[in-house]
Amino acid sequence: MGKRVKNDMGSDTLRVEIMLQAMALGVTPAEFAEFYKIVRGDIDVTGILRRHDLSPANCGSPEASERKRRAAGSSELKDAKEKTLTLRVQMHDVTKPPMWRELNVPADFTFLQLHKAIQGACGLEECHLWQFQRKPYDPELQIGVPSDRKNPYGMGLEDCTHDARKTGITAFLAEKGQKLVYVYDFGDDWIFNVSVTGIGPRDGDTAVCTRWKSDLQPIEDTGGIWSYLDLRQAWSERATLTKRQKEELADRFGYDSFDDLMDLVTEAIFDPETVNERLADI
Repeated sequence: MGKRVKNDMGSDTLRVEIMLQAMALGVTPAEFAEFYKIVRGDIDVTGILRRHDLSPANCGSPEASERKRRAAGSSELKDAKEKTLTLRVQMHDVTKPPMWRELNVPADFTFLQLHKAIQGACGLEECHLWQFQRKPYDPELQIGVPSDRKNPYGMGLEDCTHDARKTGITAFLAEKGQKLVYVYDFGDDWIFNVSVTGIGPRDGDTAVCTRWKSDLQPIEDTGGIWSYLDLRQAWSERATLTKRQKEELADRFGYDSFDDLMDLVTEAIFDPETVNERLADI
């Protein structure tokens, strides 16, 4: 009897550990209870597996991986050529004020074209790798240009679930409220939340930036979001900074003088005419 009690206690401890791990991953108590019924054999999942072709023999096959990639998105809008999407492109972790650009984009754009639109709206220069995902660096969804011999862009993703050259944006961004993240430069980590704020009749064949918040554009190879915040603050407080503060900022960013650093920032101030000229070329 003592041995049996010890086993039950060990089982209970393991169960609690599994439940805590599940909670940390966002599994709800109801979902865990449903899974537990399956494990105990209370629910026969054979039919479910058969309908989705998820038998053990198929789960690890290349065909199964391809099915997983197809299932990661929905079908593109059939009338995308007749629609325009309004997208909010907002820099992650930047507040007071936030940094965002609002774009009207033809709904039949591919993700490659959307990438170019974000680059144009944010003053970036297409110098680094990029991808669209549900969460930053989540391998379940990686929309980008794959690294292969047919890639004329010179660089691409080693792991890619969807080819941005062939995938329309409405496969994932077709309804108000839907969102993805856009990750650019896997070192500096420029991360933008891309969300659908509206969908309407076709209004032109090019992307247009209609509204914006925060005049400073991100600057390539300066260190990402946190450096952006420091540069924006330095720009707004440039008249009141001490000589020592100016020297420290210039040294940190590798410039001979604070004035040279501010020249760089001045060139990165948002200009709607320049931005929309660039967007018109996509």
